[in-house]
Amino acid sequence: MFGVNVDPLNPAGAPTVDQLSHIGCRWVRLVSRPGVEKYVTDIQAGGLMVLAVVARESNGYVFGGPDVWQFGNEPDVTSEASWTMSASEYAANFNFYQATYPQLIWIAAGLASGQTSYWQQVALQGLNNVTGFAVHPYAKTAPQARTLLQAYQRITPNLPCWATEWNRPAEEIPAFASMLRQTVAMSCWFCWSDGMVPGFGLTDSISR
Repeated sequence: MFGVNVDPLNPAGAPTVDQLSHIGCRWVRLVSRPGVEKYVTDIQAGGLMVLAVVARESNGYVFGGPDVWQFGNEPDVTSEASWTMSASEYAANFNFYQATYPQLIWIAAGLASGQTSYWQQVALQGLNNVTGFAVHPYAKTAPQARTLLQAYQRITPNLPCWATEWNRPAEEIPAFASMLRQTVAMSCWFCWSDGMVPGFGLTDSISR
């Protein structure tokens, strides 16, 4: 199923249900922060599903409502968007949140390094009641991304793989999207608008 990353606290990053449905979106992915709750409710009332991320900027904020939760974002790299952790720290923190909010459905990470050894180490630590894991296959052609995703899947073959962020040049999108439909449980384009991250949006900063 196809989704898109949004930012309800940014007017340029908060598409309506009609806008999302028009392009075939079934999911939105957003960072959990105070103030996003009404957007989540409105999106779900329109028949779409919500994946919420406990990221560094969440400051631990968790609330009722989203259909699925992802703990952490790009823990295996160091960047402005990352919540960087060692594999053992990641496993311990995931298990803490899962134990604190056992009623929620949790998937793991948003792995971005392209180095499967990190996920292998996390898997050895053990994640309690994890229902899937996420990869961000940036800077890859469709064949390269398929190879990477399949390598991750071989480490934890019983867990669905989600591609919760991806982005490619316009001419590569059809082939890449087709590959994702065949390879992962769900994928989310990053991001809705150039008003969120310049040059990455499906639309420009005023949602055209």
